[in-house]
Amino acid sequence: MADSKLCTRTNLGYITAAEGKFVTVLPGSRREDRRFREHLRKEGVRWRFLVDIPSQRRKDDPPDRFSACAGPFNTTEEGYRLIWLRSSHKSLLDRRARDASIQAAPAELDTLARKLNSRNYKTRAAIKKAVAGALIERCVRINMARNHITSLPLLPEERVTQTPTCPRILEAFSPLTWYDFQQGDNYVAFPMKLTGLHKTLLNLLGVPEKIYS
Repeated sequence: MADSKLCTRTNLGYITAAEGKFVTVLPGSRREDRRFREHLRKEGVRWRFLVDIPSQRRKDDPPDRFSACAGPFNTTEEGYRLIWLRSSHKSLLDRRARDASIQAAPAELDTLARKLNSRNYKTRAAIKKAVAGALIERCVRINMARNHITSLPLLPEERVTQTPTCPRILEAFSPLTWYDFQQGDNYVAFPMKLTGLHKTLLNLLGVPEKIYS
């Protein structure tokens, strides 16, 4: 039993080959997660109550209610069983994080405005770069809230963050490369291969995928 760092094809394949068992968390970067969330937004699922777990912090707090659904996408691409769970406590924390993220974006623009003409923001190029970065963050965070996306795997080792920053967003696209060459009269191009994370980010930014194909 381990968190999402265990959930790699190599690790799970090794455990399965040794006839072992595992319980882990599906990373948000997996296609299965993206497909389930898309289905959840468009068609919804029927959640079934599992158990109430009393609060460990304060006796007066409501219990953490766990539910599960028997909808589609109940296996991974490798054939491992998937169980989709919903926690009322986690849902509340995620909603608070989304609200805080949305509120923080305009505040960052205000902070940037007060820094204009300071040491690092004197040139037009530096100001435009800082404004563009703040707008990218604001766009991604607002659309995460609208699409009920609580976090993105932008940190090292595919760890997730609820407040993606512009440098992390741009860094996710740095491995993409484009190859092309001309053979006689023919122009040959090898388009970039987008991952599920890339497609999610482009969707959040309102950028069509075809510009990378």
